[in-house]
Amino acid sequence: KYEIAETVIRSKKRFTYEEAQKVIDTGKGPHHVALEILAKMAAMLTSKRFREGSIDLDTPEPRFELDDKGKPLSVYVKERLAAHRLVEECMLMANKTVAAHISLLRNTKHNRDPEPSKASPHKQDSSKTRFPFIYRIHDRPDTDKLRNIAEMVRPLGIQFAPTDKKVSSSSVNELIRQANQTTLKYAINELILRSMAKAVYSPKNIGHYGLGFSEYSHFTSPIRRYPDLIAHRLLKQYASGLPGYSYTELIRLGDHCSDRERDAITAERDSVKLKQVEYMSERLGDTFAGVISGVTDKGLYVVLNESFCEGMVAMRDLDDDFYVYEQSRHLLRGRNRGKTYKLGDEMTVKAVRTNAEQRQIDFVPA
Repeated sequence: KYEIAETVIRSKKRFTYEEAQKVIDTGKGPHHVALEILAKMAAMLTSKRFREGSIDLDTPEPRFELDDKGKPLSVYVKERLAAHRLVEECMLMANKTVAAHISLLRNTKHNRDPEPSKASPHKQDSSKTRFPFIYRIHDRPDTDKLRNIAEMVRPLGIQFAPTDKKVSSSSVNELIRQANQTTLKYAINELILRSMAKAVYSPKNIGHYGLGFSEYSHFTSPIRRYPDLIAHRLLKQYASGLPGYSYTELIRLGDHCSDRERDAITAERDSVKLKQVEYMSERLGDTFAGVISGVTDKGLYVVLNESFCEGMVAMRDLDDDFYVYEQSRHLLRGRNRGKTYKLGDEMTVKAVRTNAEQRQIDFVPA
């Protein structure tokens, strides 16, 4: 059961994720009974979601310890706690419930349509004339990109063969499961993420492939995300029998918010890469352990184990032999000695050059 109403939240305790996790782990502390129940419920919801087709991607989030001037002192990967998952599942449930509520409004006969907006000329689709709403939608992944991933991971012993345009979420999860047993867990997860269509905002509901939901919205963060504020406004207006945004207006607003989100993601990735370059700039000459994350005819890409900084070992710096790129096997092979560098191999490298403007880090074999 659920109820949608204008309410006021009175917080009795503000937890950090780490504080909540400690209470869950020990069973001691403020509100420990409620947190334990909520944690069990969240675990059930997570299990149910993956059984029903949600994709279980796990990509690392590098974080930086900065000095007063913004200079990176250390890099670490944000730990994903059960407390994070708990909040995530509650948010997913709320967002899914709100989207289902709109369908219920449309399908309930006694609900009188709000006064139609003059800006909406559409007559055919009920979502255009009856309670138009803004959804978070996610299309199926690019099959060609998934085939490229399948070719790349085959030398690692991972079997994955996307053959049709309707790649099932279960087959993608099986790929992730196999990848997670290799040294390239995070690199392959990132490639899978990039093969996916980008989630966008739209009044035309096509479902959310990544979550496995037939209807989904963004509702839980109206103080920081504009689409959520739109959802709140629409819910309030429809509850009062008033017209909301028109379908045409929601198309325009959805496109705008999706564009701004893409810009924000690009800026975030650039800022992370820049800080990684700045971090490595202070450690030129140091030696690091890493994993080969990419092989090209120009050289090797290596991801460092501790900091997740990625850099390149250029072909010219592999000077102990003449190396030939074997594209079908994703490896470099020495013509004279037969030594190979292949995807997933562990490799020790030395940082020798950085370029902040081009966001580049150069390694040589150590």
